Amino acid sequence: MNKVLAILLLVLVSSATYGQKQDSIKQNQTTGSVYFIRATGVALMMSTFSAFIDDELVCRIDDRRYSVHELKPGKHFLTIQAGGKKLRQKGQQIELTIEAGKTYYIQALVETGLVYNVVCQEVTESSAKKLLNSSNMKAQKSCL
Repeated sequence: MNKVLAILLLVLVSSATYGQKQDSIKQNQTTGSVYFIRATGVALMMSTFSAFIDDELVCRIDDRRYSVHELKPGKHFLTIQAGGKKLRQKGQQIELTIEAGKTYYIQALVETGLVYNVVCQEVTESSAKKLLNSSNMKAQKSCL
C-alpha cells in the first residue's frame, strides 16, 4: 500500500512540475529578442553607437559590446548610428516583423568612404554566435 501511495505522489508531483515548466515556456514566448552587436574594430572605435527601436533610443553601445532587448511581436524599425541621442537618419532603418519566441541579431557595420557611415544589418544566428562568443565581446553593462 505504501508503494502505491508513493507512486501516486510521485505522479502528482511530476505533473505539477511539468505544468509549471509549460507555463514558464509560454511566458517566454510572448516576446522576441533583438541583439544589437557592435564589433567595429578600428574605425570609430572611440565613438559610442546609439541603438534605436521605433525611433526611441534604447542603448548606447561601446566598441566590442552587445545589448539585448525584448520586443512585443509585430513590426518594428531598428537603427544604429554613431553618437547622438536623437535619430538622424531614418533611411538607415531595418524593418523587422518580430515573432514571439524568436531571436534576431543586428550588427553595426561601418562603411568607409569620404566619411564614415554606420549602418545596421541583420545577421544569421551562426554569424552572431561567433561574434558573441569571441573573447573580447561583452554585454553592455548600462544602456543609457
